[in-house]
Amino acid sequence: LIGDVARALHAADLDDNVRDFEKLQASSICFRLPGQGWVVATVCPSNAQWILRTNFENYPKGQEFHDILEDFLGDGIFSTDGEIWRLHRKRAAPMFSLTMLRDFMFGVFKEHTETLMGILGEAAEEERVVDIYSLLSRFTLECIGEIGFGSEMGCLESEASEFLSAFDRANELTELRGWNPLWRVTRWLPFVFGPERQLRKDIQALDRLSLSIVRKRREEMMRGEEKAALQHEKESEKSSETRLLSLTAEAEQAPTSLETSSSAAVSTRAHSP
Repeated sequence: LIGDVARALHAADLDDNVRDFEKLQASSICFRLPGQGWVVATVCPSNAQWILRTNFENYPKGQEFHDILEDFLGDGIFSTDGEIWRLHRKRAAPMFSLTMLRDFMFGVFKEHTETLMGILGEAAEEERVVDIYSLLSRFTLECIGEIGFGSEMGCLESEASEFLSAFDRANELTELRGWNPLWRVTRWLPFVFGPERQLRKDIQALDRLSLSIVRKRREEMMRGEEKAALQHEKESEKSSETRLLSLTAEAEQAPTSLETSSSAAVSTRAHSP
C-alpha cells in the first residue's frame, strides 16, 4: 500500500530518473507507487522494441492510463487500445508514407531547421546562453503544427507562445496524475485547486487555440476553393472564346454551311449576358 515513497517523490522528474539509471548501472528499474501498482521504467532499446512492436498486443495501455490522459488527449491514438487505436493508426498512416515524407515533411523540417540554425548562430555570435530544451520543443511544435494543421504556429521565433506554454504544462500536470492516487478526488471537488485547476485552464486554452487554427484553415480552404472556381470559370470562358475563334477561322476557308454555323455561334456568344 505504501510503496516506494522515496522513489515516487521524484519519479516524475526526468533528471532524477536519468540519475537513477546511472547510479544503479541498470537499463530497467521496477518500483511500486503508493496506493497504485508496479511501474517498470526502461531505457533498453531491445525492451522498448519488444513492448512497442514485437509483442505490442501484450502491453495494452489499460483503463487507468486512458483515464489519466483523457482530459488532455481525449480518445486519440496515444490513450486508447483495441479497435479505436487501430482506427486512429489507419487514419494517421498515410501521413507517414514515403511520398508525404519526401514531398512535404522534408521541406517543412528543412525550412524550420534553417530558422533554428539561424537562432543558434545569433546566440553564438552574441555569446548568449540558450535554453536548448525550450528551443527544440518550440522547433518540434512548429514542425508538427504545420504538418498537422497546415499552419505555422509562430512559436520558434518567439518564446512567448501561449500554445506551447499551455501544452508543456498540461503534459507535465497530466503525467503527475500517474504519481498521485488522489487526482480524481481533487478533480471532482466543488472548488478545484492545485494542479488540477491549472490543468483545466491549460486544456481550455489549448482547445480555444486549436479551434481558432482549424477555423482559420477552413476559411483559407474556402477562399482557395472560391478562387479556384473563379479561375476555372475564367479558363472555361477563355477556352470557349478560343474554340469560337477557331471555328471562325475555319469558316473563312470552309463551305457555306460551316460559315453559317460559325456565324451563329459568334452571334450567340456576342448576345449572351
